[in-house]
Parts: sequence; structure tokens; C-alpha cells
Amino acid sequence: MLSEVYDRLNARLQALRFSSNFDSEKWNAAVRDHDAMIEALAARDGARLRRILVSHMQHKLEVVLAHLAGRGSRAAAQPA
Repeated sequence: MLSEVYDRLNARLQALRFSSNFDSEKWNAAVRDHDAMIEALAARDGARLRRILVSHMQHKLEVVLAHLAGRGSRAAAQPA
């Protein structure tokens, strides 16, 4: 039962990931985040890595919540 719930949620998140890749502003921000994560890892700067990850995941949460609320990517792009 739990694995079925996970599979359904994961499928929705994968679709959201795919559709959010069409927003070039969000895509570019995510790429910058990933580059910064790699730099922080290489520098063994755990505090910086944590800050980047928290911010990155917060932005993703906003996109997911907007999508689930039916507002799509346009609303998620607006600042909170």
C-alpha cells in the first residue's frame, strides 16, 4: 500500500520536474544551484552546501505546491 502511494506521488513529481524544465529562468537558477553545490562539496564547505540545498529545496517546494494547487508554473515563478 505504501509503495503504491510512493509510486503515484513519484510519478506526479517526475511529471512536474519535466514540465518545470521548460521555464528557462527556473532551469538556469537550478543549474546555478547545482554548480554551487558541486563547488561547496569540492571545498568541503558543509555549511554553504546546507544553505544552498535548503534554498534549492524551498524553491522546489513552492513549485510543487503551486502545481498541486492547480496554479501551474506561472504562479510558481512569482516571488512569495
